[in-house]
Amino acid sequence: MTQKINNLQTLSKHYDVFLIDAWGVLHDGGTVFTSAINCLKSLKKNGKTIVILSNAARRTDTFNHELLKAGIDNSCYDFSLSSGELVWQNLKLPKDTGLTNSYEISGNRCFYLGPSRSMGLLDDLDLELVSDIDNADFILNTGVEGNQTDASSHKSLLLKAAQKQLTMICANPDLVAIRKGVLGISAGAIAKFYETLGGIVHYTGKPYSQIYDVCFDKLGETPKSRILMIGDGLQTDIKGANDFGIDSLFIKEGIYSHQIEQQKHESSEDNILKTLFTHEGAQPTYYMNHLSY
Repeated sequence: MTQKINNLQTLSKHYDVFLIDAWGVLHDGGTVFTSAINCLKSLKKNGKTIVILSNAARRTDTFNHELLKAGIDNSCYDFSLSSGELVWQNLKLPKDTGLTNSYEISGNRCFYLGPSRSMGLLDDLDLELVSDIDNADFILNTGVEGNQTDASSHKSLLLKAAQKQLTMICANPDLVAIRKGVLGISAGAIAKFYETLGGIVHYTGKPYSQIYDVCFDKLGETPKSRILMIGDGLQTDIKGANDFGIDSLFIKEGIYSHQIEQQKHESSEDNILKTLFTHEGAQPTYYMNHLSY
């Protein structure tokens, strides 16, 4: 049974490490959540280890700079780990890094599908960027430009890619994202749509094991029982925590907030959440409205 909590202070003594999603928990792409940042500072003040664990399709330095621009400086956390960083490492040294998610791609001609702000993921890689899908060996999918709402708008391109049996690398498994308060699709939605067309996809990031394995290795000797995952993504943050064997805290006022609010007149909050958790195949240990200490 998922337990409702009002603030994180009541749980802090039970955990030493807090893995925290960024988008939807700390900010919405436009506004930083003050109570969440104050929570990070309180946890740090009490000697806790804070890891920002994100499906951002960008490398660590770029991601950390984005956090800083949003008002989250590095005094608020110990380190960050993004799915984009792992994608870059997998592509850079797929055999020598010791990572477990090397990609099965037959050449170095890359068709890039995503926003311009994530193109830094291609830096210092032995890849040839091509603009015609007919000339590509694989697709690197980092998401969408702007705030699109329908993955099928890419159907003609993806159908051609599927017919060519091109592998897609999905650098962000999130299906949706809140951008300045508006819900839109993310790279994961395009990847799932590509699979319905017969395409092959390799995912990197939450909920898949590699990002948790790498994070756990960086944490050293911390027992899993002392780690808490915090996020608003049931299919990513919470399912990943379930699969990895750690406790989790679901933030209700994130990507599901509108869906939950719409159903409030039909059922109790407990029943709405119970149905939602079952539907999404993820079971958080706790839930709260928004991150606060």
